Amino acid sequence: MDYESRKIKWYWLLLFLLYCGTVAYMLFQNNPYLYARQELRASLDVGETARIQPIPLHPADVKATASTFFSRYNFERTGVDPATGPRSKNYEEFEKVTVDLSEMGFDNPHVSADGTGFYLSGKNEWVVALALDGKVRWKYKFRELPEGESLAPVLLDETTAYLVHPLGEVVALNKATGEIRWVESVKQELAALPFLYKGRLILPCKATTGTAIQMVSIDRANGKLAEDSPRVDLKPGFELADAPELGEFIATYDNKVVALNPDTWEQKWSLTVTDPIKGSAVVVGPQVYVATLAAKVDKIDGSKQGKLDWEADTEKPPASAPTFLPVVNRITVLDTSGHLSQIDAKSGKVYWRIPTENRNPLNETWSARLKGAHIEEFHMDWLQKGWTSWSPCFDNSFCIFTPKGLLVTRVHMSGRPMALPLTYDRRWVFLSQQKPGHFTISQIVEEAEIKRLRAEKTKEK
Repeated sequence: MDYESRKIKWYWLLLFLLYCGTVAYMLFQNNPYLYARQELRASLDVGETARIQPIPLHPADVKATASTFFSRYNFERTGVDPATGPRSKNYEEFEKVTVDLSEMGFDNPHVSADGTGFYLSGKNEWVVALALDGKVRWKYKFRELPEGESLAPVLLDETTAYLVHPLGEVVALNKATGEIRWVESVKQELAALPFLYKGRLILPCKATTGTAIQMVSIDRANGKLAEDSPRVDLKPGFELADAPELGEFIATYDNKVVALNPDTWEQKWSLTVTDPIKGSAVVVGPQVYVATLAAKVDKIDGSKQGKLDWEADTEKPPASAPTFLPVVNRITVLDTSGHLSQIDAKSGKVYWRIPTENRNPLNETWSARLKGAHIEEFHMDWLQKGWTSWSPCFDNSFCIFTPKGLLVTRVHMSGRPMALPLTYDRRWVFLSQQKPGHFTISQIVEEAEIKRLRAEKTKEK
C-alpha cells in the first residue's frame, strides 16, 4: 500500500466532525439538568448589555397575579419561588413606605398578598387592604370576636377577597375597591382555616352534633351554600395541602397524616407519626414531608398508602414546615433555635445545620434560583441549576445559602419581615413590622436594576 492511500481523507474528517456535532447536540438538547442556551445567556448577561424588562415600581402599574392565593406560594406548600427565571444575589432596599395601623390594634397579623397589595387580619375585628404604596385601599370591620379567637387569613382570587369570621360569617369583597359582592353566614363555628378549591370556598366547621368536621361549601360567584356538607373525621385545627399527582388532599393534625378524596372527603389512608406535626405537609409529586416537634422531618410515600420512608433528626423543633429545593432534591427546615438544616429528600441524610440567628416574625424559608454568573462565583454545581435556600436571618434581614451551606449574601431591610415576599422578576416586596401596629412595605430590588432606574431618572431631569 503506497503512502497516498494511508493519508486521512478530508471527507473522513468532515464526517467525523459532523458525527461529533450531532452527538453533542443530542446530549445538550432538551436535557432537563442543563440550562437552555437562551436561558444561560440571559443568566450570564449583566450590566448595560443585559436585555432586561423594566419593573413597574409605581403601584398603579402593578398587575394582580392571575392565580389563587395560597400560603407558601402554592397549595402543595413547597415554598418554591413562583417567579420564572434565575435571580441575582445582589439586592438593596430601593424604596420603602411606612404604614401606621396602631389605632386598629394590629400586632403580628395574618398576612395575605398578591400583585394588588397586602391584606391584614388578626386578633381584632378589622381587615385592611394595603396598596404597595402603603395607602389603605379599603378596610372592613366585623362584629366583636370571641375571646382568644382571630379572623382567618384573607383568601384571594383574581377579583375577590374573602373575609371569614370565626363564627362562620363570610364577606366577599371586590379586592380592588372593597365593594361588597355578597355576604353569607353558615351559623357554625370554624374548626380550621378555610380555603379555595374549584370555584368554591370551603369552610371546615364544627358540627352541631358529634365530633366530626363539616366541610361547608359556598359558591364563590354568588355566595350560595351547597345543599350538603360532608363530614370528615378530623380534629379542629387541621391543615391541608394538595397532592395533585395523587388526586388527594393531605391533612395534618396532632401526630396524624391523613389522605382524603377532595371531592367526597372519604379517607384513603392515614399514618400516625411519633410526635405532633408543625405546620402543614409539603407535597412533592407522590412524596409527603412533615416536620414534627420532636425535631424530626419525616418522608411519607403517598403512593404506598402512607408508608414511612425515613425520619431525619434536626436537633431542635421546627419553627415552620419544610421547604423543597427542586433539581437539588433537598429539604430545608428552620428550627426554633434559628438554625437552618438541609436534608436529602431521597435518603433523609442531613447534609448540614448552620445558624441564621433569626429574630424576625417570619419563620418560613423559601427556595429560588441564582443566575449563572453566581453559580460560577460560588463554585456551585451547574447540574443543580442555581437552586439555593433563602431564609429570614438576624434582625431585619434575609440570607441566601448554597446547597453546601455557604452564605451567599445577607440583605438588610428597614423592618422585620412578617411573611414570604411578593415575587417579581427583579425584586421582592416584603411587609415588615417595626413595632406593634407600625409596618413597612419594602421594595428589595436587584442592584443592576437600581442603577438603570437611577440613570433613567437622571436623564429625565
